[in-house]
Amino acid sequence: MTTITFDTLKFVRRLKDAGIPEHQAEAISDAFKDAQEARLDELATKRDLKDLELKIEMAKTETIKWVISIGIVILGGVAAINRLAPPPAMLYERSHVQEARQPQEIRQPSLPVQSGK
Repeated sequence: MTTITFDTLKFVRRLKDAGIPEHQAEAISDAFKDAQEARLDELATKRDLKDLELKIEMAKTETIKWVISIGIVILGGVAAINRLAPPPAMLYERSHVQEARQPQEIRQPSLPVQSGK
């Protein structure tokens, strides 16, 4: 817990010098001190901030590990699905089976030979 030095005796003397009776000055001083302590419980210290920063860094590291792990699992699943059930062939794709027949020769029609004039 963080503490702030508060001189209650000096505060009470100041209140008494201002004309407030001693019992009221002490009551005001106690109330002021309690309010200060209550407010201090809500304040973050440098140590609190360093602890929070460390927790954030650890959470970031864990998140990155999970994202990478899940990505690898998803890629592995997609690869397994593609091996087990490949996508269907496209309808317009030609088959890769080679025909067994030989190509035919293309013949040019023969032209009649004309003898000299």
